Amino acid sequence: MKKMCMHLFASVRHANVFWILLLCLPWGTAPAQTTEPPTIGEVFRAVSPAIVKVYAYDENNQGVANGSGFIVTAEGLVVTNYHVVRGAHQVKIVTRDGAEFWVAGMIDMNSRLDFAVLKVAGANLPTASLGFTLFVEVGDPVIAIGHPMGQEYSVSDGIISQWRDEDGFQMMQHTASISPGSSGGPLLNRTGEVIGINTSGLREANDMYFALPITYVSASLSEHRRVQWSLPEVARWQREQDHKAFEAHFELHRDDEGLFEMRRPRGWQVQQDGRWNEEETVYTRAFLTAPQEAHRALLHGYLSEGVRVFLELPKRGYTWPDAPGYLPEWSARRMRSILKANPGFAVTDSAEVTVAGQPARMYAFIGENNNITEPEKTTFYFVARPEYRLSIEVVTPVSRYEDNRAQFDYLLGTFGLITPTAPDVATRSGNNACTGFFCGS
Repeated sequence: MKKMCMHLFASVRHANVFWILLLCLPWGTAPAQTTEPPTIGEVFRAVSPAIVKVYAYDENNQGVANGSGFIVTAEGLVVTNYHVVRGAHQVKIVTRDGAEFWVAGMIDMNSRLDFAVLKVAGANLPTASLGFTLFVEVGDPVIAIGHPMGQEYSVSDGIISQWRDEDGFQMMQHTASISPGSSGGPLLNRTGEVIGINTSGLREANDMYFALPITYVSASLSEHRRVQWSLPEVARWQREQDHKAFEAHFELHRDDEGLFEMRRPRGWQVQQDGRWNEEETVYTRAFLTAPQEAHRALLHGYLSEGVRVFLELPKRGYTWPDAPGYLPEWSARRMRSILKANPGFAVTDSAEVTVAGQPARMYAFIGENNNITEPEKTTFYFVARPEYRLSIEVVTPVSRYEDNRAQFDYLLGTFGLITPTAPDVATRSGNNACTGFFCGS
């Protein structure tokens, strides 16, 4: 009877384990008395040798991230969060006794579920036992071990707060405290089995942390035991995915008059017009794109966040000087005009750059005034050619500079001229008064 029950237990799926256990209890025998679970200290001492520190490095061998992980096979399979090693070209694993191992490759990974299984060249390594999440219930006690904020082998305990559905997969919400650096470390039950991978927490809430159920990793380990990719291969794949995701946030804007084109963030407002000066010698095409929530966004007034373009075109048959010193002289004149109109600003940087394939002059400003609610950083790019003059203004509140920098750099890099030729003077219409920064010469 005992052999048959053991065979049944090994062959059934998890969902049936409870019923098989009942069948294997000898009839007429009272259940064995339960024993006290190990203390938190006993769990820590038993499991901590299998918990590791994870250090990720880029292609220049510069550290980019660190976190926690745990060894699941004596031959060197290590589990951590994918975001800990995301984009890494090298990863170093350090055990509790100080042994160091460089990761040979990735066995499996899932960027959406946020786990990675790494391979190091080890033998007879201490391992953590993987448990079952099928029987984990709200209120069950749990233990977290990891390296929060670089504080090695820190232990905390709590309970399972709730099961949460996150975009088609489940997460365990718990109260065992974790912080940056804990990512990838194990969430344990009170017997010391791994039931989850600590993944994230909410800064705005106390005692609200999340772990990926270990079931997802167990399924992966049952299918994969050999290295599938090198770390640089995964890093290249991730860069491609990031680029596609980033580009998906933009759409192509082609000027209504066919003068230029550029990509802009989806959902941003657009303003544009074209005006001749009073002498009808210069036609200015103006374009602005800005977030809907921008504090101020006026095509010919104040811009607090976004991008504004002024393309000046001479009357047909005319050109501006084609002299080496014209761009520096014209852009410096523009800069002085901007500073005069904005006394709360100062120039912080200037450089020679390239815009739309042409030599350009860049000036960076920072400051604040009554038009805005906080200091802002503004960058101007000037291009001067005999057939056109181009001014591009990029504006962001200082507090949003890091968030905006990548998309502004991308947007600027996509700007291109199509046919920079002024329309016929006879087509002029509307109000030709110029009230923006870029009026006059």
